[in-house]
Amino acid sequence: MTATAVLPHKKTNRLTDLGFWAEWAAAVGLVLLVVVFQILNPTFLSSGNVASMLVAAAILIVLAVGQTFVGPPGASTCPSRP
Repeated sequence: MTATAVLPHKKTNRLTDLGFWAEWAAAVGLVLLVVVFQILNPTFLSSGNVASMLVAAAILIVLAVGQTFVGPPGASTCPSRP
């Protein structure tokens, strides 16, 4: 019987791990954009501006939600087709 050596687990820093940045890149980028725009324009996060941004994006939100329920033709799970 052969013995296998167990190597100690090397502790890595999260900030130097590329996997961490790959998972969190969109969230970090969004937060950075909000911070930059708030610094450049102090009324950026005001309630009126946030409401107008949501109203402007409403049609895109409705279209995106609608597309989540539409599949490609012929990919239906309906058993009516042979």
